[in-house]
Amino acid sequence: MSTSDGVQVTEVASAHLLGIAGKLRALGRQISPSVLQEVRSLYAPLLLQQSSNADSVVSRDVPYGPHARHRLNIFSPRTAASAGDVMLFVHGGGFMTGDKEEVPNVFFDNVGRWAAINGIVGLTINYRLAPDHPWPAGSEDVAAAVAWARGAVDHYGGNPERIFLMGHSAGAAHVAGFLADPRLWANESPGVAGCVCVSGVYDLNVRPVSTAYFGTDESLYASRSPLAGLARSAVPLLVTVAENDPEMIQRHALSLLSRCLEEKKSLPKLSQICDHNHFSTLLHLNSPDHSLADPLLRFIHETGSLPYTA
Repeated sequence: MSTSDGVQVTEVASAHLLGIAGKLRALGRQISPSVLQEVRSLYAPLLLQQSSNADSVVSRDVPYGPHARHRLNIFSPRTAASAGDVMLFVHGGGFMTGDKEEVPNVFFDNVGRWAAINGIVGLTINYRLAPDHPWPAGSEDVAAAVAWARGAVDHYGGNPERIFLMGHSAGAAHVAGFLADPRLWANESPGVAGCVCVSGVYDLNVRPVSTAYFGTDESLYASRSPLAGLARSAVPLLVTVAENDPEMIQRHALSLLSRCLEEKKSLPKLSQICDHNHFSTLLHLNSPDHSLADPLLRFIHETGSLPYTA
């Protein structure tokens, strides 16, 4: 069903959810710590209600590389058959901050738990941060996590041939950088079944650029931008952007769509997450609001084996 605020909810959605869309609109398009905190306060109660250890088996801080930040959490479905789909999630944080357990047991456990509830093995990763680890460290770490998953995820019920990448914001830039650069692949392909870019950064012609990560030498930006390589990638792509994302983020999405059209003569899968902002587009996942969940499941179904029901 849909509320008068335009948020898609289930029949059992709480009264708390019904007013969230209006509160999100009031917060506007700004990206700031205060807006992030407000969005967390809106969704944390709903996610805590949805959380249940009965839905998944969780393994935390599994190393996928030598650095202290090379750690991932694994959310395995308790009841799913083996060789299931896998979602590897890369968090955002402006290239300099962020954590797979941004709020312990809430964010970004919501991504892994959502995956497990839907029969998907969820992996949420940490990666090295700028400025100590500038470009291309984030994409190198995505490559290392993919390599780990291809070699080990079958032990957790996942199919190494059915790995889907999902990145949000700066995390989407790292995912894009991995897909764009064949030097990061273990073989002649990136080894993933699909990719979801949520409110990401792709085009270094769109300013401002994170100099902490991409550097201050603008002459290098063309070679460091993942835009062209991502647009040429043969990996199935879902691009999502929040209705209330900042103009800059929407310009990144527009640049990617335009470049995909130029390279392939067709657009990738696209979903506008209505009534949401830059933070809520991801933080609401696994709540009774299915605004992101439905296009995610549809995309995975359309690129493989997972049954999809609206």
